[in-house]
Amino acid sequence: MTAELIINNVRLELGHKELNEISYTLDDCKRTKDIYHELAQSPSTETRSYIVSAKNLHAKTVRLLLSDHQIEVMRSMIRKDKFISAMKKEDIERFINTIDPEILISIVKNISDLTNSVLSIVPPQKSHNNSLNPQISQA
Repeated sequence: MTAELIINNVRLELGHKELNEISYTLDDCKRTKDIYHELAQSPSTETRSYIVSAKNLHAKTVRLLLSDHQIEVMRSMIRKDKFISAMKKEDIERFINTIDPEILISIVKNISDLTNSVLSIVPPQKSHNNSLNPQISQA
C-alpha cells in the first residue's frame, strides 16, 4: 500500500504509522467511505481494527474486513451489528474455529442475531408434514 500527502504540490510518502494516525483523524462520514475501503486493506492490524468501528463503510468494505484472519480485527467485528448482520455461515464457523475466548463469548452473546443473519440467507424448507422448518444448509 502506498500513500502520499500532497500540499501545494509538495509530496510526502506516508508510512503505516502515519496512515494509522490519519485514519483516527478522519471524520466518519459518507465522503470518507472510499478512503476507509483503502485503509481496510492496510497491512496494519491496528488500522484495520479501527476501520471496523467506522459507521460509514461500503458493503464491500464490510465483506473485505469479514475475511480478515487477524484475531484483533475479528474481535472488533464480532461486537459490531453491521458485521454480525453481514456474516455468512462460513464466517461464523471461521470465527468459532479461532477458539479465542473473547470471540466465543461475543458469539454466545450475539447468537440470536447471528442465527437470524444466517437464516435470512438460507430459505426455510418444507418438512415431510408441509410445515416450514428453517434449516441451515450443509454446503
